[in-house]
Amino acid sequence: MPHYLTMPDLIKWMERKQGTRTNKEFAEVLGLSGAYLGDIYASKRDPGPKVLRVLGVKRHIMYEVNE
Repeated sequence: MPHYLTMPDLIKWMERKQGTRTNKEFAEVLGLSGAYLGDIYASKRDPGPKVLRVLGVKRHIMYEVNE
C-alpha cells in the first residue's frame, strides 16, 4: 500500500535520508546543486522528476472540491 506524504513530510523524510551528510554531499548524491537542495528545504522549489526518481518517490497531484 502506498504511503502519501505532504511536502513538509517529504522534506523531513529527505532530511532523514540525508543523515549526517552535508547538504553539499547529499546534493551530489541527488545530482543537483547545493542551492537547489537548499531551496527545496526552504520550500522555495519543488523537487523535480530527477530528484524524485533518485529518492524513489512519485508525484501525485490531487484536487479537492468543497461544495
